[in-house]
Amino acid sequence: SGPRALIVDATILMPDRDAGSLRMFNLIKVLQRMGFAVTFIPSDLSNPKDYVETLQQAGIQVACSPHVESVESFLQAFGAEFELCIVSRPDTAEKNLDLVKLLCPNSLVLYDTVDVHFLRRERELRLTGVAQSEESIKKQELRAVHRADGAIAVSEFDRGKLLEKVPNAQIHVVSLIHEARPQETPFSDRDGILFIGGFQHGPNTDAVLWFLTDIFPIVRSWIPDLRFHIIGTNPPDEIRDRACDHIIVEGFVEDVEEQFASRRLSIAPLRYGSGVKGKINQSMAYGLPCVATPAAAEGMDLKWGSEIMVAETAHEFAEAVAKLYENQELWTMLARNSVASIERSYSAPVAEEGLGKILKHYGRHLPKSRT
Repeated sequence: SGPRALIVDATILMPDRDAGSLRMFNLIKVLQRMGFAVTFIPSDLSNPKDYVETLQQAGIQVACSPHVESVESFLQAFGAEFELCIVSRPDTAEKNLDLVKLLCPNSLVLYDTVDVHFLRRERELRLTGVAQSEESIKKQELRAVHRADGAIAVSEFDRGKLLEKVPNAQIHVVSLIHEARPQETPFSDRDGILFIGGFQHGPNTDAVLWFLTDIFPIVRSWIPDLRFHIIGTNPPDEIRDRACDHIIVEGFVEDVEEQFASRRLSIAPLRYGSGVKGKINQSMAYGLPCVATPAAAEGMDLKWGSEIMVAETAHEFAEAVAKLYENQELWTMLARNSVASIERSYSAPVAEEGLGKILKHYGRHLPKSRT
């Protein structure tokens, strides 16, 4: 019942494994709360049973193999039924955006950027000298922004970067979505520091290796018993090989809440990237203070020093970690302000307001909310 929305993404959502999936899963829940009946189709038609069931149990219709032969055949059969279509990520848009526009004639078609991929690739190239086809991804991304009825960026910073390249584009902001879930564990009962992030994402591997090589030895010279917990899918051998009594490579953790309730702080030592970082938002939602680089905190509109600690060089980062780890008054302030920041800027009601403004902008009627 209600108006129908279609989400086209690269692959099946895995909300417990990567921040992009978690954001889209939460975005779908906001659309449902607004009154939409949501269908999700992965561009690769993948159908891992557990994750398909996760979506179905959340009331999301999933169109995938073996029941669907192709995105095109699905759109030919059902495209006219949708009033809103969101196509996510540049490679997905390259394959499917024109099909969606052609075969969903009654729909507002939005391109969801997730982050500015070409900006991340350009920064990677400057830092490492190697980046995967940044020019081709740039063409895909800007073509999608131009071809869609409108685009969704995750921050005003990203919106500005895209408008520099496509000045007349309609670009709106709907950021990451998190529920504030502050944990009760007091400062004195916590220990260790935490990194969370999937290692299929290159910036995460680079960040952890930089921290292990250039930063963690400095911190341990000041706090010898400090332990570093590394959480995330598919850690490469170069990280696994560093495991020891004070470097714990946890790998994939099904329920991360215990980690956020047990550790004293999280880190985001990213040296390149773009978009709003889910690892920071997730940590702040649990009330776990975070130390980040400027690259990691970019576009988040956070107050440095009171909502997040930000440091750029290895020595500055080590100093910030040690200071936050040992200063209970500072820790308590950041823990409290982290949760308030999530509620102010990254909650479901904020996303719902943003999506409502987008629909009104295009003269679309808002569905009757289910709340």
